[in-house]
Amino acid sequence: MKKTYFLFFLFNIILISGSYADNDDYNICATNADGAILVQELDDDHTSFALESSSSDFTLLDGNNVNQGGFCEVTPDNYKIKIYKMGLCKENPWTGFDNTASNTRSADLSSCINVFDVPAGKEVNLIPGIAVNLLDNKVILPIGSFPYIYVLLDNIIQIKHIQEYALADGGNVNFTIRGYHPTKNDGTEGTGRFCYTGLDNSGNEFVITNTNERSFTGATTLRGYALPGRYTGSQTSAKFHCGTKAEADAENDWFITIINNFGDDLASGDDGLGLATARDVTNFRNAGLQTRGFHKDFPTIAQYYYLFNSSNTIATSPETVEKIFFMQSDTSNIVNISENTIGFKLNLKTNNALQIGVFQENGLNDEILQATEMNANSIFLNIQTKERRGRRGRTGDWR
Repeated sequence: MKKTYFLFFLFNIILISGSYADNDDYNICATNADGAILVQELDDDHTSFALESSSSDFTLLDGNNVNQGGFCEVTPDNYKIKIYKMGLCKENPWTGFDNTASNTRSADLSSCINVFDVPAGKEVNLIPGIAVNLLDNKVILPIGSFPYIYVLLDNIIQIKHIQEYALADGGNVNFTIRGYHPTKNDGTEGTGRFCYTGLDNSGNEFVITNTNERSFTGATTLRGYALPGRYTGSQTSAKFHCGTKAEADAENDWFITIINNFGDDLASGDDGLGLATARDVTNFRNAGLQTRGFHKDFPTIAQYYYLFNSSNTIATSPETVEKIFFMQSDTSNIVNISENTIGFKLNLKTNNALQIGVFQENGLNDEILQATEMNANSIFLNIQTKERRGRRGRTGDWR
């Protein structure tokens, strides 16, 4: 009788960020040959960015806001996450959700097996092209086909990144962007064409939530981090620094994105200083899905998400979210385990996983470029296996 389970030598579960990009599916930033993001600062121009797919068209907006240039996406230098579990499933754990703030539907793991399970979590820093071992031991896996992957992650994502900017016309290499400064907003300090994540004047990380949740009386912190006010187009409220290359190298530090809601902004009202005066809790959503393409080589990926609390059950409020239950299906990357499988490799890719923005006013100040925010995007997964080939124990390639 064929065994249902077998001893599987886990050569490596590694995490790799590659250099893939697909400008048909992402808002990939237009860059020059050195990787510097192209910007404009022309009279009567009120946008900042162009996309790689149309590098001469600087009309990218933040929604319909004509006073702010839009965000575009790059691959971050460092993308740090904490992983608690990872597993393979025969059936999709996604059970759907009620599109309300009180959704209680959650993942069904009855067809899943764990490959990695560390209750305290393991923190890993994903750097493009560098492999990091997540696990180096033997595991027991069932023989079979697994079309679905899941990962349980912390909902705090840390980014560390340095980004150079360049004028699209190739001139004025000494132009500057106004980055964060705690007291000044006149461009006399804290400016440069190298922008980077770093600490504020009090030594704290800059923080953003994925739906721009803001602080107000009674709700000023989340997961121990101070919630920000809304960006107001000034250096004092910018979320990253700008300066020289030497300053960027010396002061580069972590930036925090907290994923605690898949719905619309919770913050509402405005006190005139960019701070919220109330919160609309009906906008909270603890589940979501994404079916856009992730790359031309991986066109069939779909992802599904639930937000969990510390007990690994569905979170019922944004304040209780601590983890992301992340599921992925890819009909072109089904994991097949057989008696001849001797290797397993997990690739977590951070391609275009950082949104970055520069503010540019419409009107008299339309040539002033000011730093705004950064925000972590979703990663995606690709699994490879290796088979034993032939009677002499030869092995095949990763596939």
